[in-house]
This record gives sequence, structure tokens and C-alpha cells, in this order.
Amino acid sequence: MTTITSLDLRNNLQQYLLAANNGQEFVVTLRGKPVANLSPKSVGDIKPKPKTGKAFLEYIKNRKALDYSDSLVFNMSVEETKEYARSERAKKYSL
Repeated sequence: MTTITSLDLRNNLQQYLLAANNGQEFVVTLRGKPVANLSPKSVGDIKPKPKTGKAFLEYIKNRKALDYSDSLVFNMSVEETKEYARSERAKKYSL
């Protein structure tokens, strides 16, 4: 494990992150005392985001469906919904 100073890490962050990504490990020191470790993230720690491919399909398949059965608007036909909206607007703007 290589020891680096916090100043060196700050000035060369990308270089050290790339090295850590390639498997190197570092001990970061502050005023000569070790304060942190910089090491590659293990594969088991990385969780796939459900945005693409199989993970997304699994997410969609397992999510809970919303239940709108009690909603007034969803229990009416299109014409009934339009009439309801007209009457509500009429109530709102009547003098």
C-alpha cells in the first residue's frame, strides 16, 4: 500500500482514482498521520441501477401498481369527465 499526502491527493485526484480503479491501494496522510484509505470498490458493493436491460424489466415487473379504483374521475366515461370539469369550472367562476 502506497502512502500519499492529502495535498498530493488533492492535486492529482484523477490520477489516484484511475490507479485505484486499476487495483492499487493508498493510505492518505494528513500532517504525517494516516487518515484514510483509497482502494478500489469491490464488485459486490456495486449495485446495478434499474435503468436499462434486464434490471429495468425486473424493476417494472416487481413494482406495485397504483390503485385508482376509488378515484371519481377514473370511474367516469370521457363525456362524464368533461361534464364534471365544466360544472366544476362553472362553480368556480360563477358570481
